[in-house]
Amino acid sequence: MQLLTGYRRLAALAATLAIGACASAELAGHIAAVSQPQGQGVYKVGQPYQIEGAWYQPEEDFTYDRTGMASWYGPGFNGQLTANGEIYDQNALTAAHPTLQMPSLARVTNLRNGRTVVVRINDRGPFARDRIIDVSKRAAQLLGFIDQGTAPVRVQVLTAESRAIAERARNAVPQDPIVLAAVPEPASRTAPVQAPVMEALPREKVQVTTLAEVPSVAAASAPIAIVPGRPAPVATPAATARAVPPPVAAPAV
Repeated sequence: MQLLTGYRRLAALAATLAIGACASAELAGHIAAVSQPQGQGVYKVGQPYQIEGAWYQPEEDFTYDRTGMASWYGPGFNGQLTANGEIYDQNALTAAHPTLQMPSLARVTNLRNGRTVVVRINDRGPFARDRIIDVSKRAAQLLGFIDQGTAPVRVQVLTAESRAIAERARNAVPQDPIVLAAVPEPASRTAPVQAPVMEALPREKVQVTTLAEVPSVAAASAPIAIVPGRPAPVATPAATARAVPPPVAAPAV
């Protein structure tokens, strides 16, 4: 009887180890999947910013481990740029955080049901004072609070994995996430004009500026009078060209 009991214990232990190995392999594959960005983003921490009277201080924190309320977002933001220039996909496992470095990987655990997912933090939010993370629609489905809207969670940054993707993002050379239309090329080719760049802001506060509202561009687009027999004036973004009066005809002899 004791021998039979020993065999049963060994069989149970083997089954447990097999399940653990499968879970580890699945977790490793899951982490590899969320490590890949949607679109071309940048590594970003950012400067302090204010939303609805509350100040937020972004900072690197590879040991972050907090509990609080989570919410989710999706419709209305799908396909838009995130705060670090990636493309938001509501069906991907991503999240927004008010202050953590982007991108980074974090384990989110629903404290009501024990469900856990790993998400890629690539956006800013939420800005409700009682919440610490805003997950994607898909992450909320897997965590089991898609219908409730919020849930108490524990958020833990994966230290080694987050440092690795941060290093890769720092060494990348991506395009600027938001660039206005190019400034018209000046007549002189000696000094190229840089297009004005607007930094990506939190999604609630992004303000698009048109070219007509940029003083240097408005000046560059002013009409220039050309007078026969005289060299054409060169327009510069800093000043508006003035019209040259027509020449006075010489008196007949």
